[in-house]
Amino acid sequence: MGPHALAALRIVVAVLWLILPAVRTSPGWAEIPAVSMPWGSAWLLPWLDTSVARVAQAGVWLGASLGLLGVGARFGFALVTLCGAYLLAIPQFHGGVQHYHHLLWFAALLAVSPASDAWTARRWRPVSGRSVGWGVPTHIAWLLLALIYFFPGVHKLRVQGLDWAGDNLTLLLYWKWAQSWDFVPLTRIDRWPTLLWLGGLAVLAFEIGAPLWIATRRLRLVFVCITGLFHLATMLWFNIEFWVLWVCFIVMWPFAEPDDKPVKRPFRPAVAMGGVLLGGVLLSGLTATTQGWPFACYPTFEQPIDEWMPSLEIVGIDAEGDEWPVPERALADAQHSQAFYSEVWGLSGLYGTRSDIAVEHFWRRVEPREDVQAVLGDAETVELQAVVRSVRPGVEDTRSVRVLGTFERAAVP
Repeated sequence: MGPHALAALRIVVAVLWLILPAVRTSPGWAEIPAVSMPWGSAWLLPWLDTSVARVAQAGVWLGASLGLLGVGARFGFALVTLCGAYLLAIPQFHGGVQHYHHLLWFAALLAVSPASDAWTARRWRPVSGRSVGWGVPTHIAWLLLALIYFFPGVHKLRVQGLDWAGDNLTLLLYWKWAQSWDFVPLTRIDRWPTLLWLGGLAVLAFEIGAPLWIATRRLRLVFVCITGLFHLATMLWFNIEFWVLWVCFIVMWPFAEPDDKPVKRPFRPAVAMGGVLLGGVLLSGLTATTQGWPFACYPTFEQPIDEWMPSLEIVGIDAEGDEWPVPERALADAQHSQAFYSEVWGLSGLYGTRSDIAVEHFWRRVEPREDVQAVLGDAETVELQAVVRSVRPGVEDTRSVRVLGTFERAAVP
């Protein structure tokens, strides 16, 4: 195999680390009390610190820049792996796990691979020839990508079988719409249940067959195209944007066939690292461990759901005992509704033990916001309530589950 695919992966992964929002925002999360404990990362909890996070952030940016230029790329990606494993662990303690694990896996793989034999600041033209040293890490990257899709398909079939593509998929669609305040789907595909059902069956076939798609050069190109259509569909109808994964499929692009000139490049380090990475992915995938770091099964969506989606509500209470809620949107940071639901589900205890300290910190964080203060008006106390709300379009029905905390207003207008 030639050096093109590995070099392309090097460039894409480096750029993703440089622009990933979580790299920029993680130091701020280090100041917030943890609300969940991802599998495999409990030992990191005492070390969450803003100053350390900023050092790790600088290490990631430096290492990714070296990787992008192809100058000291292996050292650069080793730095990204070490610093990034800590830095990106920080947001994972604040609700549902964010699945960009593959960026860490690929950084670790590139740290032991000869990925600087093409398209670097020193050498733009690729080295001619073929080498096992380029082929081994490239094939490992293919297999990692295939397993990311394979295990969610396995668990969908294991739990629900083909029924997953029926009413459950429609409700999943409604959940995603309910979590996306300004999102307008391309069409109301729920009004064509047969079409939605056929799409669900296609997803199951696509995911289960993922390891087969990497078998030949032609199938890999088909896999790249189908995966692109899959992610485009989830973006247009479910508001699930996962370009940070799909762009890594550049490693499967059918670059020009190299000549037969043998080139010696080391491959044993990649074999060892590949064993570690594939072992972690297989373990988390077989056990359906979606809430873990640095290894996790990517979202499976296998569990049956109903129309009631968990959420959190802040209720103002005045001196006469009258109550009124604060809109969800006023409680979210910026427009990131997915991050909001991830955090409030963690505050409600859906990812493990609920933390009263984290609940109070959440309230103190949102309390000063002008839109929150405007809605609360002359309320003297507030309640943070775990609630469920109907996700069916056109239905506005919210039911309280339990009170998470009651707090006095810091200052009543």
